[in-house]
Amino acid sequence: MNISMVRMKRKFEELMSVNLLVPSNSNIGGRPPLAFYDSELPGGASNSAIPLLVRASMANTDVRRVLIDTGASCDIMYTSLFKTLQLMEKNLSPYVGNELYGFKGSSTQPWGYVELLVTFGKKEAKETIKIPFLEIDCSSLYNFIIGRTGLAQLGVACSTAHLKMKYHAKDGIIASLNGDIEAAKRCFLQANKTQNSVSQSSISANDKGKAAAGTLDTNLVELDPRFTKEDLKELKREKKDPLNAKLLRPIPDGEFELVPFGNDPSKNFKIGKDLPELVKAQSVACLRENADLFAWSASDMPGIDPSVACH
Repeated sequence: MNISMVRMKRKFEELMSVNLLVPSNSNIGGRPPLAFYDSELPGGASNSAIPLLVRASMANTDVRRVLIDTGASCDIMYTSLFKTLQLMEKNLSPYVGNELYGFKGSSTQPWGYVELLVTFGKKEAKETIKIPFLEIDCSSLYNFIIGRTGLAQLGVACSTAHLKMKYHAKDGIIASLNGDIEAAKRCFLQANKTQNSVSQSSISANDKGKAAAGTLDTNLVELDPRFTKEDLKELKREKKDPLNAKLLRPIPDGEFELVPFGNDPSKNFKIGKDLPELVKAQSVACLRENADLFAWSASDMPGIDPSVACH
């Protein structure tokens, strides 16, 4: 039995020996309680559909799409953010625990863990804690997940119904951090796009009847967000006629902005708005430095056989 299981058993025994229903008077004269009020409900109604996503700062980077998950037993960072922060394998400490298990019993072995300072809130609501993240090599709509360990360290009370979390900051201030509704909407649209990408060719006659009745088997949902409905229709056509195969393009994640190569406004490129400033500056500098590699018209590509260039 590993140490974490022993600690969990002891914690259960400790809590079961205490009557949690009896109110405690130990907080009298202490810090004010972290309470949520009906006046704070988003739009005046309790939320149950939108996950609680917040913003945080780490490694001089403003990070969005941070999921607050009281059901997660650990704090998780995904590969995309790990690379964006320019972290490397040498920054990882070895992980010797068990594999992480998800739905349907699928398991993942973390690369390791990395300790980082994470700051929540700004100005007087600013609070910084050190969090040991487990590094997971898989794709996700979120950049990282704050689980029970990080929430306990920060002393957070969170409410999905209010789309808000609160904690005690310095000087007795109760800091309130609102959910990032814009980021949650983008995650929802991306997830919805993924769920709608269902390959009809893999649905049997019985499954089609289920879909018509509104009970579509979730096992049939295509989980690759790069494919749209049009792409999947094209794939179906390709199976019938491989000669008409088309190269599928990846779908940009989120909003983007146009950045000019130089003084000519007609020559520009697209770059993600939500990229960290350092990554954005490095990408722009690299593209501009190699601007001569881009072709804007046929005259920029002399010497190419017309049979290759024409289509």
